[in-house]
Amino acid sequence: MDFLDLLRIAFRRFYVVVPAVALSIFAAMTVSSSVQATYKSTGSILLFAPIDPDVRANRLLGFNSLEVPATITAQVVGDEQTRRRLAEEGASVDYQLGLDPSNPAPLIGVVAEGGREQAPLTVSLVMAEVSAELERRQLALGAPPQTWITTEVVSPPQAPVLQTGSRTRAFIAVLLLGLGATGGLTVVFDLALYRRRLRRAARRARREAARSEPERETAPAAEPHKREIDAATGAGTPPEAAGADLAGNGSGPAQPPATGRTVGRRRKPD
Repeated sequence: MDFLDLLRIAFRRFYVVVPAVALSIFAAMTVSSSVQATYKSTGSILLFAPIDPDVRANRLLGFNSLEVPATITAQVVGDEQTRRRLAEEGASVDYQLGLDPSNPAPLIGVVAEGGREQAPLTVSLVMAEVSAELERRQLALGAPPQTWITTEVVSPPQAPVLQTGSRTRAFIAVLLLGLGATGGLTVVFDLALYRRRLRRAARRARREAARSEPERETAPAAEPHKREIDAATGAGTPPEAAGADLAGNGSGPAQPPATGRTVGRRRKPD
C-alpha cells in the first residue's frame, strides 16, 4: 500500500477522515493551550584579572588565560547539585551558561527559561553563584585578596521574552499523533467493510447454490414418470407411428383408410 492508495481510501471514507482530523486539531489546540507559557531571559558576567597577578599566590592564574578558570566555574555552577540548590531559592533548573566562543574575553553568558518572573530571577541567581563559586575556590587555595580574579556583570538579566516553541512543539506532536491514528483507523475501517462485503457475497452465493440444488435433484426423478405418461397417452409419438399402431390392433391385417367412395357395385332396386 503506497501513498496513492491511502489517498484513495481517505477520499472513499471521507466521513471517517473529516471528523477524525477535526478531533485531532481540537485536541492539539487544547493541549498546546494547556502548556505553561515559557519565557527566556539572558545575562552575562565578565572575569577580570587581578592587579597583582602572582601565580605562586593564586594558582588559578597559572593558566596564562582566564578562560580556564571561567570554564571550571561554569561547569561547577551548571551541575545538578547547584541547580537543585538554586531551585530551592526560586530559580528554574532550565538554564545554561558558558563562554562565548566568538568573544575573546572571558565572558560567561547565562540563558534561563521559566516563568515570566522566574526566568530573570534565574539569570540573576546564576551570575551571583558564578561570583560566589570563584571566591570560594580562591579562598580554598589561600590566595590573598589582591590576587583574586574578580567578576563584573556586563549584561544584567534581560526582560523576559515569551517562547512559543514549547506550545508549537506540543501542537505539532499531538496533531501528528492524531493524523497517524486517523490514517490507521481509516485503513482498518475500510478493510472491515471490504471483508463484510466478501462475507455477504459468500452467503449470497451459498443461498443461491442451496436454492438451485433441489431443482437438480428432482429433475432426473421426474423423467421416467413423464415417459410412462407419454407411453400411456401416446403423447410424444409421431403421427405415422400412432396410425400404424391403431390399425394393427385388430385381428386382421391393417385396413387402408377410407377414401369417401363406395367400394363395390350399387345394388339395383327390385
